[in-house]
Amino acid sequence: MEPRECLRLWQSMSKLSGGALLDGKLDPASALPEIVKKSDVVKWETALREQLIAWMSSDPKLFSQIQQELAVGAPESEISSLEIIPSSFSLLVDLHSRGALPAIVFNYDRQGCEAILSYVLDTLKVAEKEFREPNP
Repeated sequence: MEPRECLRLWQSMSKLSGGALLDGKLDPASALPEIVKKSDVVKWETALREQLIAWMSSDPKLFSQIQQELAVGAPESEISSLEIIPSSFSLLVDLHSRGALPAIVFNYDRQGCEAILSYVLDTLKVAEKEFREPNP
């Protein structure tokens, strides 16, 4: 799981259990160091999963509530992904025209990255097809 997914799971578990059933060691403030590494998140994720598995067998109703809470979806950002995808392509075109490629573009949403890459690839395929049709 991604760190933000672990945080969301912990928030749901904490909220729905009222903190009574949740091990205090799972609180990100105590479970994670000041400077967090991926290995720290993996250990935290493992502990969260172990707690969740324990709840699955001991309190299926609580587990069901957590599932429902997580199914609602992550809070939407102010900028929708529908705006980011085409603008990312425009950014890449602009960088290319300035001779500034290759470049590193950051997007902290894995699905957003995949959507941007798919959009860029599809757009380039269509443009190449249109370019080659009149000139084989």
